[in-house]
Amino acid sequence: MISNERDGSAFPSEQGKIVYRLTGSLEGSEIWYWSDWGKKQRKETTAVMKIMGMEQDQNSVTVILEDKVYNLDTEKKTGTLLSTGLGNATSERDYTTDDAMEQMNGVKKEEKMLIGKLCQVWVMEELMTETWIWKGIPLKTNVNMGMVKSDVEATSVDLNPNLSSDLFNISGYKITDMGSIEDIMNGAGQY
Repeated sequence: MISNERDGSAFPSEQGKIVYRLTGSLEGSEIWYWSDWGKKQRKETTAVMKIMGMEQDQNSVTVILEDKVYNLDTEKKTGTLLSTGLGNATSERDYTTDDAMEQMNGVKKEEKMLIGKLCQVWVMEELMTETWIWKGIPLKTNVNMGMVKSDVEATSVDLNPNLSSDLFNISGYKITDMGSIEDIMNGAGQY
């Protein structure tokens, strides 16, 4: 259901699906699904990384259920779990607001159209990225780090896709709990 009320969410609709084309160092596609105003998310990436003549498959499925991030191997039915407060923070506030972008030293440049959507273009020179944002979500990101160049560009946006709850179902997977991201970050300096 599409609503004009964002319910305090970073997402422009209760459910959504964006299909991206990946070009440059990473060639392929990515599909981003969300439900419950972003409290449930799934990203499926099917790509090949091409750097300095070498190629490597980069196929992954990530499911975010509020504050839990699952990286899944859909063939082996295994996965890892990381807990974090970032999932809730992302769904509850617009991480692509002007304030958030300015905190990352982003500079608002101009507005451009992409697939019929008017996007605000932000440039973050320190991160060597340009991001096109529409209704609080990135539709295009260009990264240029010299030898590593990649473009992620939305080819379709559906804000009322009638998603199956199976997309966010992790039952049937053998999950290894890796702890919390905060604990891992805090423990990194102890070795």
